[in-house]
Parts: sequence; C-alpha cells; structure tokens
Amino acid sequence: MRADPKRPDEKTMQLKAESIRKRELADVAFIMQTEQGRRFIYSLLEKSYIFKTTMQGNSWSFFYEGMRNLGLIVYQDIMEVCPDRYIEMCREAKKIKQEDDAYGRK
Repeated sequence: MRADPKRPDEKTMQLKAESIRKRELADVAFIMQTEQGRRFIYSLLEKSYIFKTTMQGNSWSFFYEGMRNLGLIVYQDIMEVCPDRYIEMCREAKKIKQEDDAYGRK
C-alpha cells in the first residue's frame, strides 16, 4: 500500500513535534522570567489542586483530578526548563500570603 503523498512522513512529523515542544518550553521560561508571570502561574497551580487532595468522595473528584492533571503538566514544564524560577515563585507567593494575612485579606 502506498503512502498518502499529502501526509508528511514520520520524520517530518517528529521534527515538527520537537519544534512545538521547544516553543512551549521557551514560552514557559519567558513567562517565569517576570514576577507577574510567576504570580499568575502560582495562582494557576494553586487553583489546579496540585497542592491539595482532590478526593471528595463523589463525582467531583474526577473533575478536580482533571484540573490537577493540567496543573501537573505545567509544573513538569517549569521543572524541566527553569526549576530555580519555581523556587523563586514559591518564595514570592509565601511573602504575598504573609502580607495579605497581616492585612486580614485572604
């Protein structure tokens, strides 16, 4: 059976996938360069339940586990490309939480 001439070959598809992955990681590194980007990413990770349990004892567990899965993908990308920025982000988030707590904000 002949290959479809309109469909790219395996090597071309693999090179394209690698190019896309490099671009995604470069985007993560770029976002993590700024305090605002790190603050946004921390908020996203917090809302995605990677820091707490997703077990609810009902069907909500499946929904929260899906959110957690997405958060873990972002976390893994950060750890692959800029783990030092992750530590910096956590320090900044802790400082913000302490400041908010001091003013009674949650």
